[in-house]
Amino acid sequence: MTRKVIIFTDGMFMRRRVLERNHFLYKPREIREYCQKHLRPNDYLVRIYYYDCKPLQARGTSPLNGKEIDFSRLESARLRHQLFEGLRHAPNFCLRLGSMEWNGRDWNVVGSKVSPLLKKEITVDDLSDSDIRPGSETTQISVKMALDMITLAARKAGDMFVLITDRTDLVPAMEMVRQEGVQVCLDNMHAPVSIELSEQADFISTQLNNKES
Repeated sequence: MTRKVIIFTDGMFMRRRVLERNHFLYKPREIREYCQKHLRPNDYLVRIYYYDCKPLQARGTSPLNGKEIDFSRLESARLRHQLFEGLRHAPNFCLRLGSMEWNGRDWNVVGSKVSPLLKKEITVDDLSDSDIRPGSETTQISVKMALDMITLAARKAGDMFVLITDRTDLVPAMEMVRQEGVQVCLDNMHAPVSIELSEQADFISTQLNNKES
């Protein structure tokens, strides 16, 4: 019996997990290949929904040196747009984009520098602009994911939903989807999973090898 599968990919989560340890080249073809590993031989892939945020469209003044930074012109922004363009033309993909908002004041230190700072192994004087990020917030991602899941479940568009994410705010949507008779597979990519999230997944399965996690 053919099983219809729909994959919901949290792009911000996947990109972070993949790039942390260079699991694979983060390009459209490789992303699609990873998602397809969830399919059984007789499965039919309906669609891969990919959710992400557009690069921040703002300017800010570096708190380290007072220089103005145009975030929309950074290399990371260019690469993000390049990825999105590739995904728009990739088979089976539906690109769903949210946005980023920033108050222009708050900044965060990148994760790799937090521990050395707290341990006083380095000081603020040792940081560069590449070590800080605007304290921006993503908008619409969870809402878009939840609405798509609920709508597609009500339409009986799929028998299995694969969620590649760690967003606990999707728990209500997952519960509603399962009430419609859809099975839910959670791919946490070896990230910690909250009790609430795991309770609403029929099973948890990742396609990253244990040795890579």
